[in-house]
Amino acid sequence: MKKLTIIALTALFAVSASAQDVFKQVKKMKTTEEVEQAIKANLSTMSDQEKAECYNKLAVMYNKMVNDHVTKNQENTIMQKPLIPEDENFYNAAYKALEAGIECYKYDQLPNLKGKVAPKFKEIGKDLFQNRGHVLNGGVFFSEKNDIPATIKYFEAFIGTRDSEIFNVVPAEQKAPLDQNLAQIAYFTAYYGMQQDMGLDFVNKYADIAIASKDEKYAKDAQTLKNSYAAKGLKTHEDSVAYADKLEAMYNEDPTNVQNFQTLAMIRLGLNEAEKFYDVCQKRIDAMPDDHIAYYFRGQIRCLIHDYQNALPDLEKADQLKPNDAGINAFIGQCWMGRAEEAENRAAGKSGIIPVTAKSQIKPVWTKALDYLNKAKQLDTDGSNERNYKSKISQVEYHLENDYKNVQ
Repeated sequence: MKKLTIIALTALFAVSASAQDVFKQVKKMKTTEEVEQAIKANLSTMSDQEKAECYNKLAVMYNKMVNDHVTKNQENTIMQKPLIPEDENFYNAAYKALEAGIECYKYDQLPNLKGKVAPKFKEIGKDLFQNRGHVLNGGVFFSEKNDIPATIKYFEAFIGTRDSEIFNVVPAEQKAPLDQNLAQIAYFTAYYGMQQDMGLDFVNKYADIAIASKDEKYAKDAQTLKNSYAAKGLKTHEDSVAYADKLEAMYNEDPTNVQNFQTLAMIRLGLNEAEKFYDVCQKRIDAMPDDHIAYYFRGQIRCLIHDYQNALPDLEKADQLKPNDAGINAFIGQCWMGRAEEAENRAAGKSGIIPVTAKSQIKPVWTKALDYLNKAKQLDTDGSNERNYKSKISQVEYHLENDYKNVQ
C-alpha cells in the first residue's frame, strides 16, 4: 500500500512540474501534433503569457508549412518546373496558422503577473496576414469539391478575421484588395448556411455583412436570401401575415426581384389571399412585361383551380416569351385537357351521352392537349417536369383510343 502511495505522489509531482514548464517543452517540439496535444492537455494550468508562447510556436510552425509551399513554387516558376498544387494540407496549414495566431495575440494582450500589459508578439499579424487570402482560396477549393461544411468553415475564417486586432499592424492599402471580395463571400456563406439549414441567426449574420457592403448585386441578393429563409420559419398565421406585409413593402420598391416575387406570391397563396396573389403577379408583369415568370406562375395557379379560360392566355404568353420550356408546355397541355373535359360536360348535358357531332368538335381539343403534353415530354430532358405530363399523356391517349377511335 505504501508503494502505491509513493508512486501516486510521484505522478502528481510530475504532472505539476510538467504544467509549470510546458511552454518551455513546447519550444523543443518538432511537430504541430505534439504542440496541439500539449496545449490541449495543459491550457488550464498555464499563465496567459505561457499560453501566448505556446500558440505562437504553433502559429509559426503552421505558417512555415505555408511559406515552404509558396517558396517552393516560386523556385519552380523560376526554374520553369510544374507548380505544386495547393491541396487540403496546404489550406489546413493556413487555417491553423490563423487560428493559433489569433489565440496567441489574445493572450499576449492580457496583463502579466505584475498586472502590466507587455505584449511580446504584437507584430505576429504581419507574418500571418497572407493566410487570410489562403483560407479564402481554401473556401473556393472546397466549394468546387462540393464540400459545403468545409467551404463554410474557410469562408467564416476569412470573414471573421477581417477586423481582427492582430492585423492592426498591416497597412490598410495591403488589406483593401483582399476585402473587395467580402460581400460576395459573405453572401455565399449565408447561402451555404441556408442550404445546410444552419439557422436564421447564422444566415442573417452573413447576409447582413453583404447587405452592409457597397456591392449592389450581393447586397440585393443577400436581402432576398434573408427574406426567403425567414419565410421558411413562419409558424403561425399571424407571423405569415406580418411577414407578407413586410415583404410586400420591399417588393413594391423592386418588383423585378424574382426571389422576393416568388416568396411573396407563395405566402399570399398559402394565406388563401387570391386577389393579393394576382396583384403581386400583375405588379411584376407591369414592371417586366417581357419576362415570362409572372405569366407562368399565374397561369399555373389558374390552371390548377380549373380557371382554364384565364390560364391559357397567361401560359401562352409565357410560351411566347420563353419558347420550348417543358413546364410551360405541360401546363398548356393540362389547360387544353380541362377545356376538352368542360366541352364534354356541356355536350353530354343531363343525358350523360355526348353526341357524335359534338365529339367531332371536341376531339381536336384532346389532340391539341396531347400535342403539348408530348412536346413537354420531349423538352424535359432531365425529367424534372415529369409529374406534370406523364400521367396526363396516358390519360389522354386512353381517352382518344377508347372514346374517340372512330370519330372523324
